[in-house]
Amino acid sequence: MKKSKSLKFTKNEKLLVSALAFFQFTHIVDFMLLMPLGPVLIDQFAINNEEFSYLVSAYTFSAGLTALFASTFIDRYSRKKVLIFVFTGFLFGTLLCGLSPTYQLLLFSRIITGAFGGLINSMVYSIIGDSFAYERRGSATGIVMASFSAASVLGIPISLFIANRFGWNWPFIVLFLVGFVFIAYAFFAIPISDRVPQKHAYADIFREKNHYPAFFLILAMMLAGFSMIPYISNFLVFDTVMTQEKLPMMYLLGGAATYITSRLFGYLSDRYGKKIMFYILATSSMVPMYMISRINYAYSVYGILAITTMFFIFTSGRMVPGMALITSVVSPKMRGSFMTFNTAIQQMSAGLATFLGGKIIAAESGHRMTGYQYVSYLAIAATFLSIGFVYIMRLHDEKNRVLE
Repeated sequence: MKKSKSLKFTKNEKLLVSALAFFQFTHIVDFMLLMPLGPVLIDQFAINNEEFSYLVSAYTFSAGLTALFASTFIDRYSRKKVLIFVFTGFLFGTLLCGLSPTYQLLLFSRIITGAFGGLINSMVYSIIGDSFAYERRGSATGIVMASFSAASVLGIPISLFIANRFGWNWPFIVLFLVGFVFIAYAFFAIPISDRVPQKHAYADIFREKNHYPAFFLILAMMLAGFSMIPYISNFLVFDTVMTQEKLPMMYLLGGAATYITSRLFGYLSDRYGKKIMFYILATSSMVPMYMISRINYAYSVYGILAITTMFFIFTSGRMVPGMALITSVVSPKMRGSFMTFNTAIQQMSAGLATFLGGKIIAAESGHRMTGYQYVSYLAIAATFLSIGFVYIMRLHDEKNRVLE
């Protein structure tokens, strides 16, 4: 296995990866925000856990369907232009969420936001694949993945503070305004690519047998994460000593830890191999998956925070080598279509996982939840499958040399 000679980025590469991270930060805050607001929205709109799951899954299903459609032609257009266009549409969807007075309108707003937001992810990782060599792709992915951590450390606690002070809808309005600052930055930070738009048969992405492990890998990772993640806040607030006011601490600690570990895991993936790091991180993630569903009133807040922090570290950590591997199984000429189709699978499987989790979990009187432990079994089983899919993947660079 060839080791990376240098993991240092040039000035232009730093500007590029920071712009991509800003876009991911905004996108992730918007998506994650509904989860800690779950208890508030359930009371605000007099809905149950299943109806709340529709708010989360509506976004992901909409994102998946839009990505599925866009994957048929997206390689014909500039990555930068597409990214800025869909991000702008996403911001207006976010604003509509903040202006929604009813559950039905909020559900519709999440569909609109998802229709644009789903393409952000595919464009970000397509640009990473186009702009960074395989030997440094893990580091670039780790930095962009650290935007999840920044969203947890800054975005979610600040958003919850704003929600507790001014109302649940105000974080969406503020996010809309901040997003346009990031667009202005992106115009200068993301270079105009000299890459010639590619035309290829859409069926080409399905003719390559090695693409299928990547498709199944993202499905398994989403099933493992999103069967549990959307319900963590509800479970902890309704079934443990955790309170709504203390939830920001969970995201603050988890985000701070993953901000460090995401970048570290990116470096280690480049240094020792992306496959071996995925095996280690995916296996480690199963421990907190099991532990978190066993939390009860006997656990102190500090004990809960220790478990949830470990959960954040490893569930987000496995995505770093995972996404670096996925971007490395496809040739550059069809990377946009491949990553957009992959995003369609990612979003729809996240929606499916959220939907299944909502069906498995039952709410008793006073919102108490049962069945969360069965969701953790589903997540662990999906994680085992993801390890198998990585094992059979074969990675090639642009010169068609086998990498791992």
